[in-house]
Amino acid sequence: MYHCSSGWELIAGSLLARGLRASAYSLLLSLCSPSAYVVILGGTAPLSSVLFDYGVSAVSGTQVTDPESVLHFVSQGATFRQLKGIRLLTLTKSRS
Repeated sequence: MYHCSSGWELIAGSLLARGLRASAYSLLLSLCSPSAYVVILGGTAPLSSVLFDYGVSAVSGTQVTDPESVLHFVSQGATFRQLKGIRLLTLTKSRS
């Protein structure tokens, strides 16, 4: 987790991909200031609005739009930047 002096908290989405238990992830989110703008980001960030129920403000991740293309590029050893068939997305919590 990266604490920004401007009131933002940045959390790597790869923490979930690496098998961090839900309880540990909840603990990590509890360490964020209640007034902070919390962002989970990265290619493996789960694009789920459920995270908004846990104090997350935005999730920035990747959506696969062409699975066959992605599979082809990954099987050839492509880097993330070389992948075709993906779209970068940011979901934000709606303001009430």
